[in-house]
Amino acid sequence: ETQILVSENRLQLRVSANRFLRGMVRGIVGSLVDVGRGKRCPASIREILDAKDRQACGQSAPACGLFLEKVRYPDGFESGGSGFCVGLIPFCE
Repeated sequence: ETQILVSENRLQLRVSANRFLRGMVRGIVGSLVDVGRGKRCPASIREILDAKDRQACGQSAPACGLFLEKVRYPDGFESGGSGFCVGLIPFCE
C-alpha cells in the first residue's frame, strides 16, 4: 500500500508492504521524482512495476529523508525473547 501526503512545502510518501527488497523504496521514490520533474510520464510507473526489473527504474533517491517508521508483526509472532526494534531513523540534515 502506498500513500502520498501533500502539505504546503512537503510531499510525504508512505509505503507499507509485507516485505521489502533492498533499495526498493529508494527506487520507487527516485522514479516518482523523475515523473514530477517531467523526465518520465506517469504511466511509466505501472510499466516499471510490471517489468519487475530494477534496471527499469530511475536513479535511486538518496537515503537522506527516508526512514523506518514502524515494524508490525502478525499476532502470535514469537521473536525468540529478544524483542524487535521499532523506531525512527532521523532525517538527514
